[in-house]
Amino acid sequence: MADDEIIRKRLLLDGDGSGDEKRLVTFMKSFLKWCNNPNEDDASNSAFFERLLAMLATCQSTIAKNYLVYQMNKRELENYQVLNEDLTDRIKRAQEDICNLKEELQEAKRTRRHQQEYDALGKAIQQHPNKEETTKILTALESHSAVEKELDQEKTGSPRMKHSSKKWKEKLR
Repeated sequence: MADDEIIRKRLLLDGDGSGDEKRLVTFMKSFLKWCNNPNEDDASNSAFFERLLAMLATCQSTIAKNYLVYQMNKRELENYQVLNEDLTDRIKRAQEDICNLKEELQEAKRTRRHQQEYDALGKAIQQHPNKEETTKILTALESHSAVEKELDQEKTGSPRMKHSSKKWKEKLR
């Protein structure tokens, strides 16, 4: 076997690299050795038994620690799921807000365009005289037209008309 394969197998057997599997294997071998040697004296048996208890306590504390880590990871996963749901909801609300703001922007653009058209029409209307001035101009043009008609009739008509046309000409001046 190559070194890489050995390292991979050890990592797979060891789990997170803290030697838990190795401790359990060592404990099992020691326990079997203690069970298979009943001929030893009581002092060495009790010392060996104390070592086994210490090894067992270490394995139990490791198991308890791993269980607590598992519970912590489980709670963290739940917290992350809640955060994920919250972020998903916030993203959806932000997308809805963006859509609403786009609609408002289009409405504002339409309103601005209408306002600009209104202003342009207002400027065009302001360039023309108002109704009173137009009426005065029309009245003056009509009277001027009437005077010209009378003048034309005088040219073609009687001397009396010529006299009245002179009066009109003086009035116009």
